[in-house]
Amino acid sequence: MDDAEIVLGIDKVNADHDQRLHLAIQDLRLSVGVLEMSLLISGTLVWGFGDLIAHGIFQ
Repeated sequence: MDDAEIVLGIDKVNADHDQRLHLAIQDLRLSVGVLEMSLLISGTLVWGFGDLIAHGIFQ
C-alpha cells in the first residue's frame, strides 16, 4: 500500500463519517422538533382547558 491509497482510504472514512454525522444530526433535530411541538400543543390545551374549568368551578 502506498501513500496515495492510504490517503484515499482516510478520505473515504472521513466522508462516510461526515455523512453519518449529518444524518444523525438531522434525526436529532427532527426528534427535538416533534417533542417541542407536542409539548407546545399539550401545554396550550392544558392551560386553555384548565382556565375554562377553573373559571367554571370558581365562578
